[in-house]
Amino acid sequence: MFNRYQIISLVSVLAILLSASIGNELLAQTSWTPYSGNPVMDFGASGSWDEGAVLLPFVIQDGDTLKMWYAGSAQSHIFGGLNIGYAWSLDGINWTRYSGNPVMTERPGEWDDWEVADPVVLQDGDTLRMWYGGRPLSSPSSPAGGAIGYATSVDGIHWNRLSAPVLERGAAGEWDDGIIVPGKVIKEGSTYKM
Repeated sequence: MFNRYQIISLVSVLAILLSASIGNELLAQTSWTPYSGNPVMDFGASGSWDEGAVLLPFVIQDGDTLKMWYAGSAQSHIFGGLNIGYAWSLDGINWTRYSGNPVMTERPGEWDDWEVADPVVLQDGDTLRMWYGGRPLSSPSSPAGGAIGYATSVDGIHWNRLSAPVLERGAAGEWDDGIIVPGKVIKEGSTYKM
């Protein structure tokens, strides 16, 4: 039986893969057929960093290779302990996890010392740009808090992060005062829009 995080992750991966590989006219269809072999990415092996949760995938296509960054945790819940892993596939169904996962972890004493998750990756020439959601240890009992961080990489595995977040949640009473995470980033000319 699948839990809701596996189902959310699977639907996200399939939707991203389909949108990356088919024309806009096909995106208008409203009937989807689930892959009979779901899930395409299950929990990690016992004792691994992602044995308790696998969720929030983001996939890009680089030539013939699909590259996925996803959140995972050794815990079976999504409050805290999330880190970002990397996997790749040639068909969108059979995924190979990077053996050195996770590729991005919490940073003790920093603004993202409780969890890093919600990766959004953009290929920009030879540079991979990642925006991610991070949360401090000061908010471990609820999903509130956090900010959006930024990192760059040339291989998708080794990331250089800015020390401070690039976008923080709104002030108390504002529409975004709970939690913020990057949804999608596009580049128009020399401007990045989230």
